[in-house]
Amino acid sequence: MSLDAEVRPLLLTACPRAYRGRVRVTPVYPLIIYQKVGGRAFDYSEQKVPGKANARLQVWVWAKSPLEADAISRAVRVALVEGPTKARTLIDPVDDENEALDLFGSRADYEVWYTP
Repeated sequence: MSLDAEVRPLLLTACPRAYRGRVRVTPVYPLIIYQKVGGRAFDYSEQKVPGKANARLQVWVWAKSPLEADAISRAVRVALVEGPTKARTLIDPVDDENEALDLFGSRADYEVWYTP
C-alpha cells in the first residue's frame, strides 16, 4: 500500500473530491487537498528500514461557506483518527479564506503511519 491508498479513501468519505498536492482539473467545491510535509524518520539499530513509514499530513478543505468547511474538516478528522490509519491530530483546524475565489477553508495537520 501507499500513503494515497490508505488515506485517500478515508478522505473521500468526508468529501467526494480529494486531491494530493494540487487540483489538476477545473475545481468543483467543496474539495480536499492533502499533502505529505515530512514525518518522523527512524531506522532500527540494526541499520534496517522499518516496514511502516510516518507522514505529517496537511489537509485543506475548501468550501463555499465557513460552516461547510468546518463540517467537512470535522468529518476528515473523524475519518483519519477513528479509521484504520489511527492518525493523530497535530494541529487543530485553522481557518482560511480566499477572497478572490470567495471560498472558505480549514487546514489541519495529522500524523499518519502507513505501509510504504
